[in-house]
Amino acid sequence: MRTVLATFLLTLPLAEASAQDMVAVSWTGRVHALDSSTGALTEIGIGPMGANAMARDETGRLWSTARLLPNFFLTRIDAVTGAVAFSHLSIDLRCLAEAGAGALWGVESQGGAPSRLWRIDTATGVHTLIGSVGSTLVQALASHQGVLYAWHPVNGLVVLDPVTGLLSDPFVAGTGGQGIQWLGSHPAGGLIGGTIGLTPRLVRIDTATGVVTPGAMLPASADLRGAEFASFAMPFGSGCVVGNGPLTLRAIGTLAPGQTVTVASTNHLPQTMHAFAMGLSRTSWNGQPLPLLLDPLTGSVGCRLYTSLEVTQLHFGSGFPTTTMSLPFALPTWIGAVDLHVQHFDLNQPWNPPGSSNGLLLHIRP
Repeated sequence: MRTVLATFLLTLPLAEASAQDMVAVSWTGRVHALDSSTGALTEIGIGPMGANAMARDETGRLWSTARLLPNFFLTRIDAVTGAVAFSHLSIDLRCLAEAGAGALWGVESQGGAPSRLWRIDTATGVHTLIGSVGSTLVQALASHQGVLYAWHPVNGLVVLDPVTGLLSDPFVAGTGGQGIQWLGSHPAGGLIGGTIGLTPRLVRIDTATGVVTPGAMLPASADLRGAEFASFAMPFGSGCVVGNGPLTLRAIGTLAPGQTVTVASTNHLPQTMHAFAMGLSRTSWNGQPLPLLLDPLTGSVGCRLYTSLEVTQLHFGSGFPTTTMSLPFALPTWIGAVDLHVQHFDLNQPWNPPGSSNGLLLHIRP
């Protein structure tokens, strides 16, 4: 073991007093770093006109829209560089939200006709119509704790049925008229959103009551149409097959200071020892470029090392013997901006070669 996990976490950078912890887009196509506490904006990239929404899928990828008439497009945004790339032809989407299973929810604006809810396959670009929302005025969308929330200028916070698309208003008092243009799930609970107009600002929304609480002011010229928190977990590479399939690693939890994150991998062989690795680089380790093919060293088939090995730790899984390796760890309350790279290994029995999971990027931007 090189360094125990707890000791390694103590070496991570400190958080700044003010940090731009979100990525946002404006209608003009500009990509910004946004401070969710102060409202401060820094432009980090620029893309085509018509960035009317933003959503992060379950793999950590950021999506937005573009308009080059007569066509509409889905675009991909790099959260670090702000670079924008065209992905698929699309329709006139007013808002987006994560739908799971490699998909997005999107609400199509139809002018004077009721808006429609679509499910979009991000791999193929196929748009599947769910149904009419029943209103022309849906402005924003967010998936939060299994519920698909939307913003209606008259009713305020509403809920969309993911099976039928229909809008419902479960809140007693309407809180519309706020000019809210986008919604996002807040790590501390509830929703965060933003308004446009003469006095644009951030807002917090209580999902139990629909009540809106004003937050920091935004620059008057911002015209933000979508934003997501910059911290995310994203798999990269692929695991090799050792048991019931390739070792598959994912993260569960919120990447925020003081929160517990669990990294879990599946398809391990039972009654074997597992290993956890964490590092600061996915490009090199000890002078060797990464990923590094492990097959010549271990006799495995298609296994690779994806991360540097600042931390290695033996682990017996959640209830040895098990086919799942699950390791929770708490992020320090003072953690700053850092990229951590995680990988799991199945050490197997002595007569079998070891296996390795995909890599997992933990992109932390508090």
